[in-house]
This record gives sequence, structure tokens and C-alpha cells, in this order.
Amino acid sequence: MKKSFSLLAGIFIMFFLTIFISVALVRSNLQLRVVESRRASLEAFYRAEAGIERAVFELRRDTDWSGGEFNIGEEKSYSVEVYPVIIEGGRKQVWVRSIGESTNELLNTNVQRILLAKIELINPANFFISTLGDLRISSGAHIQGDLLGRDLIFSINYSAPLDGRYIRVEGDILYTRNLTIDEKYVSYEHKILTSPPVFTSVDLNRYREIAKSDGRYISGTFNYSGTINRANLESNNGVLFAEGDIHISGEVKESFLIVSGGNIYIDDNIVCSGSTQIGLLAKEDVIVPVSAPDNITIEAFIIADGGIFKAEKGDSAKNEFNFKGAVSVRGKLGVDTAISIMPAYSKRNYIYNGELVTNREIPFLPFMASILEWREVSATEPFPPEEES
Repeated sequence: MKKSFSLLAGIFIMFFLTIFISVALVRSNLQLRVVESRRASLEAFYRAEAGIERAVFELRRDTDWSGGEFNIGEEKSYSVEVYPVIIEGGRKQVWVRSIGESTNELLNTNVQRILLAKIELINPANFFISTLGDLRISSGAHIQGDLLGRDLIFSINYSAPLDGRYIRVEGDILYTRNLTIDEKYVSYEHKILTSPPVFTSVDLNRYREIAKSDGRYISGTFNYSGTINRANLESNNGVLFAEGDIHISGEVKESFLIVSGGNIYIDDNIVCSGSTQIGLLAKEDVIVPVSAPDNITIEAFIIADGGIFKAEKGDSAKNEFNFKGAVSVRGKLGVDTAISIMPAYSKRNYIYNGELVTNREIPFLPFMASILEWREVSATEPFPPEEES
């Protein structure tokens, strides 16, 4: 009897353990599938985000970029579609749809997450002067165009004769933090508190590749004064790139882009013939050196990624500084103004060249790109969104 009971008890325990282990395995498998499903979903979402970031990166370089499919190894990671919706002046908005995908072998499924974003593209030449840093404008300046900076400081020389105290701005004053202004001596159209801009960096790798492919690549410094055209500068695509500093001056006969991995020094006049334009992009600063003439004229679009556009001061102030074009500079910590032409030149005339936006001739210029809005959407939602189609 005892043996029979022990046998029955053993069989019951084994049966119970079998059921328990089976349930545990089923639950473990279910949990594993849930975890794998969440992992695949997150991976697909992150890949969709990567697609949006890829769109921002590519659209800064080429506003006509239309998207594509992108892989990780042999597996498709994400695909991007682009649809332009607004084009006016130097501003352009596009809808971007990014589909992130993740293939899960355990679940034998392909998970998709879809993000929709509206991206604004802005020509950095939309503003006459734009900077992430501070901007100090001194008495005697005459500016034809809009100003954009963090702190805008209009510095009045109250000891100067009355007619030498004024600052004329024939455009808007846009600031992102503080404005210091004496309205009695500063004239302008509007003053606007706005959000910080997205600065256009100088992409050295991109311009290095462009220069090496069909332009002019220089491994060191470069000095040139004379007629600026593709033949003289030995560049078929109108791009010259130097790893070091560049010294430049002359008459622009063909639209050109000059990029420096260091500083750009403007040694003398740069004037554009007819409708030609020139872009001067420096990874560091753009400088008018002490050796520059007492009266200088510069016609260019300038980007100083390192921080500032300045004229170096000698023992005494020079006479007249004439600038036509547009300037975009990053600004520097510890520097109270991103553009410093005063006190090197006592008279400063700044004229905005709207042709840099409406009829841009400079090859391979970058754009500013920022995400205005984004959201996750379903696969059934039309693209572009119906209200924008």
C-alpha cells in the first residue's frame, strides 16, 4: 500500500512539475516575444529618427535632395521621402517622411515606424548679418539690410560731433536675447525678439571632396591677387579649398567659392564684375589685415565658422570700409562682437546684396535647416499631408 501511494505521489509530482515547467516555458516565450517586439519597435523608431536627421544633413547641402533608401549592411534601415511645400525668397519648407524598419527573425516580422517632419530651409544670406553671438554696431555705421544676433548693442559715441553719432539701419533688427539701443541716434524699420538661428557650419569634408573631384585642392596655404575665374584658379567647378590660411584679393569675373580650413585674409579690394558673386568660407575667422589699404571695397558672401569677421587696427584709424554682400558668423566666447570693423576704419558702409538670395550664383553654398514640427504617423496617412498637397 505504501509503495502504491509513493508511486502515485511521484507521478503526481512529476505531472505537476511538467505542467509548471510547461507554463513557465510558455510564459518565458511570451515574455521573450514581447521583449523582442518592443526592441524591434524601438529600433524601427530610432531608424526613422535617423532618417529625419539624415534629411536635415542632406538638405543643408542640397535643397533639392529628394531622399532615398539607406541600409545597414544588407538590411534596409530606413527610407526617406521629401516633398517641397513652400518656396518664397530664400526660404523653403519641405515635408519629410522617414520610414524606419527592423526585421526580427525570431518573430519572423518586419516592424515599421513612420515619422513625419516639416523642415525649413533658409539661405544664410537672407540676413545681411547673422550670428549666434553678440553684435556691436558703432556710431557712423550705415547698414542696408537686416541684422540678426544674440545681444545687439548699438554703441553711440556721445563725444563725437552730433552728425557723427548716428547709426542707420535700413532693415530690421532681430535679436534673440538682449537689445541695447538709444532710439534717438539709431534708425531702423522694426525690432523683433526672435528664436536663435541654426548656424551653417563649414563642412570641410564636403568641400575637400568637391575640390578634389573637379575643383582645386591645396594641402597648405594659398595666396592670390588678380582676376578670379576658373581658368586662373585652375578649378573646373568653381571651388577652391585650402587646408591652411588663404590670402585673397582681386576682381571676380566668374562666380566662385573659396573655402579655408583656417583663416581667410582679404588683403585688398574684392569686387564682382556684372552679376558674378564670390563666397568666402573660413573654418576659423575672416580678417582684413593691418596691411590692407586705407580705403577698401569688399563684395562677397562671408561665413566665419570660427567666430568673427574683423579688420585689424594699426597705429591709426584708416578711412573708408565699403562692404556689399552678406555675412554669417558664429561668434566667439569672450568677444563682445562678432563683426569688428570699427575702430580700424572710421567710416563704414554696409550694403546688403539681395541677389545672393534671389539669383544665387555661388556654387555649392550651404543652407540652414531646422525642424519646425514632427510627429509619428500611420502607414495609411497620405504623404504629403492632405492640407499641404
